[in-house]
Amino acid sequence: MCRRTNYHRIKRPKPRFRDHHQEWLRTKSKIQIRRDKICTELGGICKNCGTTDNLELHHVDGKSWDPVKMSPQMRIKQYEQDHSNGLIDLLCKSCNGRDGAYNRDYYSAIRKEEVPF
Repeated sequence: MCRRTNYHRIKRPKPRFRDHHQEWLRTKSKIQIRRDKICTELGGICKNCGTTDNLELHHVDGKSWDPVKMSPQMRIKQYEQDHSNGLIDLLCKSCNGRDGAYNRDYYSAIRKEEVPF
């Protein structure tokens, strides 16, 4: 006589949120390390004003890819490729915002076939 097991009734431990969160933190810190490496290779200061606070990676000619459609791992890989090709500068948040506003106005004028500034 075969004894029927209650395998389907055994309570198994569910994966805890904490485990997933720890993995996410490890991945985030790896990405941050890679980003910091790019920043130090670019000098660690804003190209325009020389500050060391709130630094951002700035694409000189704009991005040819959409960062929203990429995972953080693929995004940092793309930033590393662009850095090796010389397409990235390091700007502080305020300088990067000013440059983005200028480019946005410039390219919208070109699209409308107006004479830019």
